[in-house]
Amino acid sequence: MSIPMQFPGLFSLIILLTDDNPAHTEQGLAVACSLSDITGAEIASFSVPKLKGLRRFIAGKRKVQLLTGRREETLSWLNYAKGGTLLHSVSALFKQRKIKDNSSKTIIISAGSETAAYNLAVASAWNVACSVIGNPEGVGTKPFEFVIIPEYEKQPAEPNILKIVTPPNNIGGKELDEKAKALLEKRKADGSRIWPLLVGGSGADNSMDPEKLRLLAAKLACRAEACGMQIYAGTSSRTDRKCLAVLQKLAEQNEAVHCLLPEEYGEDLHYALMGITDTVFCTEDLFGEISEAVTAGRKVVLLRTACTKGLKQKISRLTGRLVENGALQRFRAHGTARNNLVYDRFKRHGKLQEFENWLLYCGTKETPSSGLDGETSVWRNFNEARRAAKWIAESLAE
Repeated sequence: MSIPMQFPGLFSLIILLTDDNPAHTEQGLAVACSLSDITGAEIASFSVPKLKGLRRFIAGKRKVQLLTGRREETLSWLNYAKGGTLLHSVSALFKQRKIKDNSSKTIIISAGSETAAYNLAVASAWNVACSVIGNPEGVGTKPFEFVIIPEYEKQPAEPNILKIVTPPNNIGGKELDEKAKALLEKRKADGSRIWPLLVGGSGADNSMDPEKLRLLAAKLACRAEACGMQIYAGTSSRTDRKCLAVLQKLAEQNEAVHCLLPEEYGEDLHYALMGITDTVFCTEDLFGEISEAVTAGRKVVLLRTACTKGLKQKISRLTGRLVENGALQRFRAHGTARNNLVYDRFKRHGKLQEFENWLLYCGTKETPSSGLDGETSVWRNFNEARRAAKWIAESLAE
């Protein structure tokens, strides 16, 4: 759902620079689309070069050239970093649109440290505004007019920095509804209502405990039977064999449970499940999907399925406790502890509920919004991409 065009004509063109990281592309596109919604600007997307080996290393070291502000240094870095074609393509578009040097109607947006240097270089070559999402390594935050950084990352307190709760995303309720409709055409629910269960898996920062998943999914299945509901449990590419076996066995034993695989229903399975109802059950490792569900206006019920054994988990829990007690800064938290900082924010504002708490009331008790953060406007219609876009527009419109 687009927001009203509050700043018509503020920008005429938004340049979006992308790399080969889908998450970065999604974040950049989310802010670019939201900014386009409120200004009416056209979006043009360009890919940055993918450097490897020694050239990538040296290009990283030479990023300091971009901080001099001298055009010849900028062009020298672009030439070494294989950015000449990128600059030529952007320049050709500028000439086609009759955009002149130092245009106030143009902005360049990117996400991730790899694209940040190209963003700064092209913006410097044309003297236009630039915005980066994430912490730009090698060049710092000062050269950028607008820097958008999640609260859990390390960042200084500067006027050109906006701290957001989660990375921006471009998810929308209409899009989810369409995906849900397509899913239900393949897998009808026989008139019963559905509780969607989104199941992730193990990753670099966490691992899923099959036994915890079995116990929690079994409890949910029992409650579903009692309430006349069906469970659509959607797995992901990260769901390991043991966890998948747990869900498949539960589906065999309980008619209310259906195990859906992405190989059969597509990679957008989780998004389709998000669109079925206003309440979504998620395993705790699905940080991105949980953020997207909250952005789309869904209420999330969190299943704690992470394995608590192992050195990584012990360090994560320790840093989490130290952050909670004020002994460490927030950016020191990582893995599960970092996710929990965001989940706690969601809980305080009624966007997320722990499964055990939900189970006590079978979803009838709403978690009240406490407003403890003093940011009620942020949480009323939670959407970090829109908030970032509005911040950029308001800063320039002053």
